[in-house]
Amino acid sequence: QYNISKLFEQSFGAPPSAAAKKVNANLPIPINRILIENGAIKFLDADRNFSSEISSLKGTFSISGKNSRFKIFLAGRTKNSDRKNFSIGYEQPLGGGEFACNVSLKDELLSNWLGYTVPPEQAQAKSGTKSLYGKISGKEFNPALMKISLKASVDKGALLVINGPYVE
Repeated sequence: QYNISKLFEQSFGAPPSAAAKKVNANLPIPINRILIENGAIKFLDADRNFSSEISSLKGTFSISGKNSRFKIFLAGRTKNSDRKNFSIGYEQPLGGGEFACNVSLKDELLSNWLGYTVPPEQAQAKSGTKSLYGKISGKEFNPALMKISLKASVDKGALLVINGPYVE
């Protein structure tokens, strides 16, 4: 088990600036519950009784001498997916500086994650997929100081709200 936030806070770059220390640096997800075990990343949130995972992980770690940068790329598949539909790429100059991280999730079943946002007794995903593309960059791993963008789409989604409407 590994607390991935420690990796970013302690390994990549300089210590947080005074400005970063004044701003609340807590991430909106319980990132300390992301586990890396046996070639899989497991997302566990005991507060919401939810878990998921990305398996069949493969990737590369490289250092470029030309521009003194290191790069990490990982790709894998999410639970119930028939192909690799998740990828993450991270790069940063050696010794710190502006980092960039791209995250992609394609054609993920809505039913795999709806339970995280809405309790199963309130809504059920009958069909559909979602795709997400996110980009994070900055000089410090602090949400208040980073540039964060996210694009999301839903395809052929159908949602049943218990004691409510059926949405397609």
